[in-house]
Amino acid sequence: MTPRRVLPVVLALAAALAVLVLWPKKASSPEDEIRALVAECVRAANAHAVGDIAEHLAEDFKGPQGARKSEVKQMLAYQLLRQGEVAVVFNPTLEVDVPADSQGHLVGHFVFGRVPAKSVNELPQGSVSAIYRIEANLARRDGQWIFVDAKYE
Repeated sequence: MTPRRVLPVVLALAAALAVLVLWPKKASSPEDEIRALVAECVRAANAHAVGDIAEHLAEDFKGPQGARKSEVKQMLAYQLLRQGEVAVVFNPTLEVDVPADSQGHLVGHFVFGRVPAKSVNELPQGSVSAIYRIEANLARRDGQWIFVDAKYE
C-alpha cells in the first residue's frame, strides 16, 4: 500500500479508537455495584486477603451475635487461613435488592472449597469445607457501598 492509501485507514482506526475510549459509559446500577462489591470480596477471599474484605465493613458493623468489625475480621481470618484448608470460595447464588438509593440488601450462598477449582461444579465430592447463607444490609457512604450488618447460617 502506498502512503496515500495507508493514511485514511490509520485515521479511520484512530477515530474509531477515540470514539471507543471517549464514548460516555453507562452508569452502573446500584444492584450492579453491589454485585461487583461481592465479586471483589470473593476474589479477596480466594487470595486470603482478609484486610481487603474488612475494608468493605462499616466501622459500626454489626455481625452475628453482635460481633463487631474486628471480631468478624478474626472470624474471616480463621476461616480463610486455618491450616490452608480453604483453597477457593464461590458465590453461586446472590439476590440483591436496593430499596432506596443509599440502602441495599443481599442474600447469597458462599461455598468454601478445600481444593482449587474453577467453578463450584468442579469441586470434587467431599472437598467442600463449608457453605454459608449470608444475609446482609449495605449502605452507600461517601459514594461507596459498605456492609453495615450481616448474619449467616
